[in-house]
Amino acid sequence: MNDLLNTDLCETFAVRFIREEDAVQMIELQMRLASETDFLKRALDEVEIDAEKQRDMIRKNINSDERFLLGAYDNGKLVGYISGSRGAFSRNRHVANFSIGVLKAYWGKKVARKLMDAFIEWAITVAICRVELEVVEDNSRALAFYSSYGFKIEGKKEADHYIKEGKYFNTYVLGKIIDKKIIV
Repeated sequence: MNDLLNTDLCETFAVRFIREEDAVQMIELQMRLASETDFLKRALDEVEIDAEKQRDMIRKNINSDERFLLGAYDNGKLVGYISGSRGAFSRNRHVANFSIGVLKAYWGKKVARKLMDAFIEWAITVAICRVELEVVEDNSRALAFYSSYGFKIEGKKEADHYIKEGKYFNTYVLGKIIDKKIIV
């Protein structure tokens, strides 16, 4: 898993585990992401802005088999992240749920792809057999991205993503088996 720490995209771009000293950058990233898109779960006023609480959350992810938090950095600036956690019970411990966010300025630059590759590598390392997430139905870009990784739409939740002023989106549940020994 150590090779995940410095996956280079180019000379100025790196993917690595988010560290405690990145707490303020993580807050800023989440605030920018919340203002750039309605497709993420958290609205701008719901971003945790307490740096100490953010550091504590990051600390819980360090060297964990339960949680994962990886960042994409351009010249040391946090521009994207992927976070995930495995199931808490014996019957779903083999499953990891995750979310990903990348600043619009970095869309199409393979940032999400590098983050996803590192997440899947972590998942395999800690014996995760299945990964899953939810995607807003109208987010065709994300749906195409996950489809390219072999994710399949497994269900649809109607009107579960509220934006504002009575506007709701449907959400797809996507999943992928990453351990081919599982018979489905």
